[in-house]
Amino acid sequence: MKKIIILLVFLGFSSTAIADEKYKYCEISGIASGADDGFIRSLTDRIMDKQSLSFDKVCSSVRRDSYNFGRQYSQGTNLSNADHLRWQKYQNYRDEVMDSIIKIVGY
Repeated sequence: MKKIIILLVFLGFSSTAIADEKYKYCEISGIASGADDGFIRSLTDRIMDKQSLSFDKVCSSVRRDSYNFGRQYSQGTNLSNADHLRWQKYQNYRDEVMDSIIKIVGY
């Protein structure tokens, strides 16, 4: 019985992680759009097209919410610690992309 409970708990967490990972680019695209970061928005939009998420209802909802968040945050609105973590996820992705480009061009 104990193993079954542990398995159910693990499956619950892993399906949440999979859902979060599936819509990762929807969130980043929305935040980038709200922050007027056209480069990252275009990049994530292309990734979403390849994943067939561009017209997904959940993705659209995530993007809309993330757009509003990105707009507020980029305008200096005072937000919570959780919001700072959400912004940091966008910043980390942006930094990874930029570092990869720099590496490709040889610097």
